[in-house]
Amino acid sequence: MISNKKCRMMLIEIIFRGLFATVDYSFLGPFILNSKEVRFNSPEMPNLKDFGEVKSILDENEYADLIINTDLFYFGIKEVSKVFINFCKNGDQIEFLIFFDVTELNTGSLKLNIDYLKSWVEDFQIKHRFSYFICQMDNAQCDEYYFDQNGLGKLYYELP
Repeated sequence: MISNKKCRMMLIEIIFRGLFATVDYSFLGPFILNSKEVRFNSPEMPNLKDFGEVKSILDENEYADLIINTDLFYFGIKEVSKVFINFCKNGDQIEFLIFFDVTELNTGSLKLNIDYLKSWVEDFQIKHRFSYFICQMDNAQCDEYYFDQNGLGKLYYELP
């Protein structure tokens, strides 16, 4: 039997993009310390726990794909469990992805959850100098997003 909580899950992803030379990726340090798993898919390196080691690998490689799985992640003061993080460097380009169930923000409604998240994302983008962000449903098509750098998307207006 499926529980009501599982039926109400709403998996989303936030994607930040930027240039390796300008993005301040020091935010990875606390994520690494508070993770249950940190590994590079490329270059293949399992079980990392030290930001210095991760930074060295990112600095020394043209391509790097870092995976972080957390038990807890904080969006400001809001706590979310089981967040998947992917940080990928490809030449000068960086893509940082956060994947989770937005209903865990527990602000009262899906629209309020997205509003709260939008504020957090905008602050995070400025603080860490990313050039672009988008918040979309899992496996979204190009027009299926809640908000991005340019404003609200069509999915935002469909929220209850």
